[in-house]
Amino acid sequence: MTPLLLTHPACLEHVPGGDHPERPARLAAALRGAQAAGLTPDTSALPATRADLVRVHDAALVDALLAAAGRHHAVDPETLMSPGTVDAMLHAAGVALEATRRLLAGDARRVLALVRPPGHHAERDRALGFCFVNHVAVAAAEARRLGAARVAVVDVDAHFGNGTQHIFHADPTVLCVDLHEDALFPEGGDLDDRGRGPGHGFTINLPLLGAGDATYAALVDQLVAPAIRAFRPDILLISLGFDAHRADPLANLELSSAGYGHLLGRLAALADEVAGGRLLALLEGGYDLAALETATRAVARALAAPAPAAAPPAPAFTRRCADALAALAAGIAREAP
Repeated sequence: MTPLLLTHPACLEHVPGGDHPERPARLAAALRGAQAAGLTPDTSALPATRADLVRVHDAALVDALLAAAGRHHAVDPETLMSPGTVDAMLHAAGVALEATRRLLAGDARRVLALVRPPGHHAERDRALGFCFVNHVAVAAAEARRLGAARVAVVDVDAHFGNGTQHIFHADPTVLCVDLHEDALFPEGGDLDDRGRGPGHGFTINLPLLGAGDATYAALVDQLVAPAIRAFRPDILLISLGFDAHRADPLANLELSSAGYGHLLGRLAALADEVAGGRLLALLEGGYDLAALETATRAVARALAAPAPAAAPPAPAFTRRCADALAALAAGIAREAP
């Protein structure tokens, strides 16, 4: 099967400037990788509207961001807006919406959405960490609006996806699984954080140190897949950060480009099993251009394959970690609506 590749040229118009790592060349590198795998970009998505964004963000934040259109503005020292940023973020969210609508309408089975700026750090009321609008949260809310009873989000960016997790922290209809480097920006993402209120049990955090291909494969097999099978989502959303790559300058994890392909192939097979094949992989971080290109190519090829490639051997977890993983998986099975 050929996955649908969605993007938009407006996403190149966000230019923080200087030596900022979140630069337009990131998207160009990812697109080269996807096209080298035989995918053809579809750029027809319309920009998101204010109404789309206020489903997951406070109106005050959305209005403040929209008011900054056409000018330079520093949300904080690292989260910088340029004259084209608002158009870029609206089209990035629009791509996420278009992908979700096509998946739920049956017009596509697997979608690779290459957009920027990234989104998973954007909180309900705050832009943060290079992110302004939380695109994967916008997609999850759209899926629920269109009738999906349950949505699963798996975040494989090296940095904890604080915004996505906090937006759905008390929501039992959205399962958030986050694999991230321990003690890296931002704070949070602890193993014992399982959500709150009615959403308790629908958050899984997996903080990692130096993890590579074998550890990620084992975590998917031993925890992520059983939890998602128990949850029975109607659609699987992936926050696809490439900064867990061993070459990335902003993190210290050890995934290879081939490892990213294995990882997405396994998640796509899982979506085939429990979610009617409906999978959206949405670009988040990743700051080494060569790694972005080769890992995106591996992911695009994996999404086009009918089954995942053979997995690397699984490592042995410590007893404490294994017990914690078993308890989390059992909790999801008990608490899934």
